[in-house]
Amino acid sequence: MLLNLLRKLGFSQDQHYVFSHHRLVGFWLIMISFVIAFATMLGGRLFSIDFLIHPIVLTVGFGLAMIIIQLKSIENHFVRIPLASFQKRIAAWGDKSLFVFIFICAGPFWPGLNFQRIWMGVFLGVAIHFFFFFFTTGKSMIVLTFLCGINAIAGLVFTQYFIYFTYVDALLKGSMGLYLLCFSKLQTWKWER
Repeated sequence: MLLNLLRKLGFSQDQHYVFSHHRLVGFWLIMISFVIAFATMLGGRLFSIDFLIHPIVLTVGFGLAMIIIQLKSIENHFVRIPLASFQKRIAAWGDKSLFVFIFICAGPFWPGLNFQRIWMGVFLGVAIHFFFFFFTTGKSMIVLTFLCGINAIAGLVFTQYFIYFTYVDALLKGSMGLYLLCFSKLQTWKWER
């Protein structure tokens, strides 16, 4: 079933796929980790509502990071081999899935305005969406999915330690970003039965 779905996206069992975007993703994760840590450090009191994480700083920081990562000069600096068409399609699906997973994981907490659980739901949705990027970045995305997912689930259970789980999320993303940017090697992958 999974193989049939991947084939519809252009996957070929005979092709070797190159994980050439690992350094670009590492740079992205480092930027996002700083945005999360800074927005958490500033706190989220805005319009007499305590959002816990500053939503404007987080949104603007995410938007600026998105603009920076899309610049051709940045992409050319970090990426040597372009993605295969299948990898481009699955990355686009990963980007789109982010909002679906955030809605599923954080949406149930909106009626009560439980911002601790809303933010942890957002982080859980982000963690799940990292799985799609296995096809462009490699096994490190599965590791990041697992680590960030466990952290977010723990944050949903132990809400009194919310701030710590938020900083741990930023630390996990930043650490994986540093690994991908500085230490990860170019890898290839082929479907093995």
